[in-house]
Amino acid sequence: EENIPVIHQFNAHSGVSDVIFRKYENNSPSEMSVFSDFMDPLFSIIAAETNNYAERQLQNEARKRRKDDDKWFPTTEDEIKAYIALCILMAQVRKPRVKLYWSKEACIETPIFGQTMSRERFLLLSRFLHFADDINNKDEADKLKKLRPILTHFSKKISELYHLCQNISLDESLMKYRGRLSYVQCNRSKRARFGIKIYKICDSDTGYCHSFKIYTGQDVTNPSLPASTNVVIDMCEPLFNKGHTLFIDNWYTSPDLCKMVLERGTNVVGTVRPNRKNMPPDVSSTKLKIGEHQIWSANNII
Repeated sequence: EENIPVIHQFNAHSGVSDVIFRKYENNSPSEMSVFSDFMDPLFSIIAAETNNYAERQLQNEARKRRKDDDKWFPTTEDEIKAYIALCILMAQVRKPRVKLYWSKEACIETPIFGQTMSRERFLLLSRFLHFADDINNKDEADKLKKLRPILTHFSKKISELYHLCQNISLDESLMKYRGRLSYVQCNRSKRARFGIKIYKICDSDTGYCHSFKIYTGQDVTNPSLPASTNVVIDMCEPLFNKGHTLFIDNWYTSPDLCKMVLERGTNVVGTVRPNRKNMPPDVSSTKLKIGEHQIWSANNII
């Protein structure tokens, strides 16, 4: 029978969120004002949790005392901003040891570090730096509980401030990391090879990351579905029924997934592995010459 695919029409607003324009009215927002809106109130959360953690540690009699414990005093939001700025600079100005950033030797001196804060203060902040409340958050199943407020903040902000265009892409990236974590991945096709796997939905026009999910070994929310299908359905749930066209690679694509996505008002395009369940049995055996093509279609899927 002739198979006529159903193409869902895009019916959502795309681009910068109206919240930004309403806030600044006729004035063009500066880069710093947009950054501040994006980060607020993240710095104050980090400062509060760092102070709470430092207080608990210093009052803990079972903890081994250090000679610089008496030098601690509560941090502030501005100091946390300065601390994170220095951490970013350390990624740009590479030195083998932290103490060398405060060196006075003319050949390697970087004055901005000493002008911003002392080395002792930087190390104290590094020791007590905290992002979450350990007392009230005791969910042992959450491997990211120490970063949960930060991840929740970013997930909410990046989806609020920009709306995706019609064409979107879902794929995984690898953030370079070789520390001791149970969910560090090895992917030889990636440039980093070893790191933390992050699923991302990105805008095809701008490359803007609209949502993300860090892989911790728990992709399966519906045991009846494959892990790859679970990832797509979970991450795309807020974007369904808007007429988006989703582009995916052959790890995700399957006839069953395409059918599920189409039923949710979303188009889908992707490469596919011939051995996937419900694929036509003669796909892998068909030999084509340059310029030739072969089409299989069923249930509005081609």
